[in-house]
Amino acid sequence: MSGTSMAAPHVAGAAALLTERHPDWSPSVIKAALMNTAEQTRDENGEPYPETRTGSGRVNPHLAIDTPVIAAAAVAPERVSLSFGLLEISGPHLAKRNIELSNLSGQPWAGSIVVSNTLANAGVTLTPAKPTVTVPAKGRATVELTLAIDPAKVQLLFDPTTPPEVKGGPRHIAHEASGQVWFHGESRSVHVSYHMLLRPVGDHHVEAGSVAVRQPEGAVPVVLPVVGNNSHNAPLVSVFQFGYQSPSRGYRDRERAARDLRAVGAASNVPELGGIEGATLFFGIAMDGSWIVPQSFLTNIGIDVDTDLDGDIDYELTHGSSGDVLVTGDITERELADDAYYTIINSIDLEKPILGGILNIFPSAEQETSLLNNSVMIYSVTAADLGLAKGSTRIQYRFHNVLENTR
Repeated sequence: MSGTSMAAPHVAGAAALLTERHPDWSPSVIKAALMNTAEQTRDENGEPYPETRTGSGRVNPHLAIDTPVIAAAAVAPERVSLSFGLLEISGPHLAKRNIELSNLSGQPWAGSIVVSNTLANAGVTLTPAKPTVTVPAKGRATVELTLAIDPAKVQLLFDPTTPPEVKGGPRHIAHEASGQVWFHGESRSVHVSYHMLLRPVGDHHVEAGSVAVRQPEGAVPVVLPVVGNNSHNAPLVSVFQFGYQSPSRGYRDRERAARDLRAVGAASNVPELGGIEGATLFFGIAMDGSWIVPQSFLTNIGIDVDTDLDGDIDYELTHGSSGDVLVTGDITERELADDAYYTIINSIDLEKPILGGILNIFPSAEQETSLLNNSVMIYSVTAADLGLAKGSTRIQYRFHNVLENTR
């Protein structure tokens, strides 16, 4: 049995026991004591659950109630854990964080410092400035840690306790690194969780505003010089026929910025295939801010497609998860949402929406296409699903959201 519905009453009961034994402990001290002494959890195969799934671990009131020392992040100690947030890595990255230890006993406390990695990553190291720490009786001590990231070594790792597929489709994941900073005393140990999300990024761009093709017919290779740096070993680049561009509205609110269109374009593999049969159409969307997860009921964006050029919408493309579509067909049902994200196709001729291609084309376990905390999305839909065939290959499309429509 698991989940917040089970965890909340158990943790509340454990906190009550600590309050009864130590009425002078503040809520923040009780929280730190419970988290610092929690025990690691593992799945049925013995793999440790990462911090994003089970936090600091399973509460052990017996250890928490008599802990001689507590530890927490020096900045925002109420969180206890050491969070580095989302790190967009464009080059070698260094960051320093402090953990503050508080001695609750009347005797000095000394311990060694060890970092254990639950989700280890070859490109990420977290190192304490010194191997040991001594905390005076009823006093405090600070330990400095240095985070070093080498983007050339960063790995796109999959959490081994999470199935790579959900309902038969690839699960989009967030690439992360996490673990515990341990303080091992002579008889008792405490630990502080650390966590970060990783995304190698670059500043590549094409400087040319236009290209010239002088060959009258046939396939012509076009060279587009790309300038700038990229920290990723194998960055992905997509080229779309320009559709529409919009200036930033400068929204500070994350949800509004994630609905603020910057550019939209379209592409297809028709030239590669030599015809419409078996072809796929792609629509690229770039927003001004990042969404947390690309559920349509959170972002409210989509593409309207007119396939017979009469000015009316024949198909609506949006995005969402397979759970909503495969179970009920209602993409607004949050309870059914999962992590397998697809282009979703709808029209008045369909009884319910159907699944198109997976969002961003490649699973994020294979390529750096993660849709989580991202601002770029690629829809893919087969020409057949739009009713396109030989002799009927022209379309009109427009972007829409709660803020604007394009033409």
